[in-house]
Amino acid sequence: MAKKKTSFVCNNCGYQSTQFLGKCPNCLEWNTLEEVHSTSSVSKNKPAAEAQNIKNISIDGSERIKLGIPEVDRVFGGGIVRGSVNLIGGEPGIGKSTLMLEVASAYSKVGKKSLYVSGEESPSQVSMRANRIGASDERMELAFEVDLELILEMARECKPDVLFVDSVQILTIEGGIPGSPSVVREATRRLVEFAKTNNITIFLIGHVTKEGTIAGPKTLEHLVDAVSYLDGDKYSTLRIFSGVKNRFGPTNEVGIMEMTDKGLVPADHHKLLSASLEPGVAITAVSMGNRPIALEVQALLSPTYFPNPRRVVTGCSMSRTMMIMAVLEKRCGLAIGKLDVFVNIVGGISSEEPSLDLPIAIAIASSFIEKSVPEGVSFIGEIGLTGEIRPVTNLGVRIKELANLGQETIIIPKQNTTGINLEKAEIVKVISVKDVLSLVWPRQG
Repeated sequence: MAKKKTSFVCNNCGYQSTQFLGKCPNCLEWNTLEEVHSTSSVSKNKPAAEAQNIKNISIDGSERIKLGIPEVDRVFGGGIVRGSVNLIGGEPGIGKSTLMLEVASAYSKVGKKSLYVSGEESPSQVSMRANRIGASDERMELAFEVDLELILEMARECKPDVLFVDSVQILTIEGGIPGSPSVVREATRRLVEFAKTNNITIFLIGHVTKEGTIAGPKTLEHLVDAVSYLDGDKYSTLRIFSGVKNRFGPTNEVGIMEMTDKGLVPADHHKLLSASLEPGVAITAVSMGNRPIALEVQALLSPTYFPNPRRVVTGCSMSRTMMIMAVLEKRCGLAIGKLDVFVNIVGGISSEEPSLDLPIAIAIASSFIEKSVPEGVSFIGEIGLTGEIRPVTNLGVRIKELANLGQETIIIPKQNTTGINLEKAEIVKVISVKDVLSLVWPRQG
């Protein structure tokens, strides 16, 4: 017998309540709870699911397909697992549809059939873009549809190996409002069930809100197997493809791509470094997943015209930057407390690794004394409150990355034992920030 249940769901965080509340007790947002009707059926004659011995379950149908797109394969842990549901988020116009067309083309090149369903563009418009970026293939089929039931019926008849839905926010189901949290969540749940039942890989494209999260309740990310974001400045060609969830591989992997007239192609992330160093610039390398990426940290100090000096930090931790400034003033005697301080990680890449402490400190000190860091010198290390340089993880791959970029001197914590002998670079071990300042600028130590 079917029973109708009424609940209220927060469209910001997914919190559920049996009664209407003006303020969500979970995320503390006002007027975000929406009424949701659900029907639950209880059947005494329904057979129970049968348990299977783990050794008797076949995993032959769950192979990992390598697409041949290096940055995408890296983010997904070496390829896409068959039957997985993958959510791709990003701002409008950032290149999500272009990337998914390239993925569909890659599936076609390995002999797999794909169905690309768009609710925002007609098949002719999608085909025009696919032809422009060289992503058209006879194994690719296009359709315009927003009704979820019709999409699933189309997929049952077409029997593709991979299904693309662009985008999940415009899907409609009977009795629901398109784009509402309940519809988005229910549509995703049905697509996940369809993928697992038919062993079909599904890619869902999702738009992000002004806060930078995928539109819809947070539970949407819990339903799928992998969540990735495509970020970048729309006025720049650089795109950062990052994974935040992956049930079948490592998380926090990053792919760096460049938008061209032929679509998204792997980018040379060495372009993140400047050709010449100016005061306020320091070079380092961070570890994103298993990948070392060389970065340029910039800092600018200027007199303030306000009662309270400004602190503007982009791409790294504000709290750690404030701590570093306190250490520089207290332990190294740099009077920066009454100056405006701006810190930026070049290239739109964000990282909160503790190993960024030392390059941030050097960039701030360089801007303060208005002297640039000597060419070919880079820095890796965490800073403690006493001014000591603490060890970091994955140091070996970072050193190799910097050495390959032509960095001749790499300053690291003394406590780190690298065991790496490089002919290209000299490794200098230090104990404190004050020692580093004395090495880089002897007369300023």
